[in-house]
Amino acid sequence: MALPRNYSKRGQIHHKVAMVLKACDGPVAVSDIKSIFLGTPLEKNVVERLHTQIWNIKEDHGDIKTVKNGRIILTYELVNRDQFSDDGRYVG
Repeated sequence: MALPRNYSKRGQIHHKVAMVLKACDGPVAVSDIKSIFLGTPLEKNVVERLHTQIWNIKEDHGDIKTVKNGRIILTYELVNRDQFSDDGRYVG
């Protein structure tokens, strides 16, 4: 899986994570999200602070579904993906 085409546009980091979640049809493994951002300037902010970025998506009215194994989160899914633009911004 690669970053979406409009990845390089300006925006906050959680918008870029939302772009990745929107580009996928179903749940996305945490390891996949982290591997997508490896080698990019955002690597540290996404890999070390992924939960914070997901929280910011929730603050932007994103409905995030998680699959857990005990306390460990395995996958994230953006449920209301039709309400987000291709830039990862909430449009309602």
